[in-house]
Amino acid sequence: MNNIFRYIILSLFLFSGCSLIKEMFPPSPENILRNNDFNWEKDSSDNFYYYFETNSTASNKIGKIKSFLESNYADLLKLNGINLYQPKIKFFMLESKEKMELLFGYKTNGKSIPKDNATYSVIGKKTNALAMHEICHIISNNVLGDWSESWINEGLAVYSDNDWHGYNLHQLSNYFLEKDKIISFKELFNNMGSYNSLISYPEAGSIVKYIYEKYGLEAIKILWKEGSESMRKATGVKLEDLESEWKEEIKKFSAQNVKYNRVSAK
Repeated sequence: MNNIFRYIILSLFLFSGCSLIKEMFPPSPENILRNNDFNWEKDSSDNFYYYFETNSTASNKIGKIKSFLESNYADLLKLNGINLYQPKIKFFMLESKEKMELLFGYKTNGKSIPKDNATYSVIGKKTNALAMHEICHIISNNVLGDWSESWINEGLAVYSDNDWHGYNLHQLSNYFLEKDKIISFKELFNNMGSYNSLISYPEAGSIVKYIYEKYGLEAIKILWKEGSESMRKATGVKLEDLESEWKEEIKKFSAQNVKYNRVSAK
């Protein structure tokens, strides 16, 4: 390690605290399993290794968890255009966001680290983040390569569950449209991180769903690699025309029964 790099690391630690260090340089699965703050148990199935704490919510539901993940796994592979993925994915389950913070320096429901082939989800009494979302990040990033823009990465992961808080993705996006909270394509594609994730994520999922189901996986692959500037190359349609197409599609899904109280865009 050269002196400049040592100085940067030391400065980050002194001025930002160890939480930023954990976020920038997350611990490896091997180090996490050696962490004395956790009492890990292990299980496995055809495509996953499972890690959870003794007497945790996950330990009491491990059979149902294994069944859910394995039953949805083939569809996730198909979504990414493959029939086989190896090696097995490491699926860590934590009881709370506070437990997640102990590992990574911030509170979150889920996290994936593709290079480690590992995903981390809160499955506890207060929060159940069991979904294919983080697993999709693992597979997509390792199969499709580096993504170009956040919306395509998160949108594909949201689409892998094809659901957001119990609502159809198009239905919820129509709700945002009716409430005048929809984010324009240009803004979402360029500044997704500036918006409330409880709006930007399902909207991105709806957009990816529309593109995938109308223009196919090859269009998604182009956008994954090249970004929204290649929308016409991917779909044959200009960006503004695609946005109009998508809005007409989501209007077909009634938002009359949607009760979603998270409509502040920023």
